[in-house]
Amino acid sequence: MELAKASQRNPDQMLVRLVLLGLRVYEKAISRMDAEIEGGPEVVS
Repeated sequence: MELAKASQRNPDQMLVRLVLLGLRVYEKAISRMDAEIEGGPEVVS
């Protein structure tokens, strides 16, 4: 609720934004792990 207030969003919008951000971070981590497993070049962000 505090984050939503501080960013001038309603709580539903803030929750969706945080979930999408978390999924993006998760996707990058999975890509890095796949690259390490395959022995290819590491993904650098």
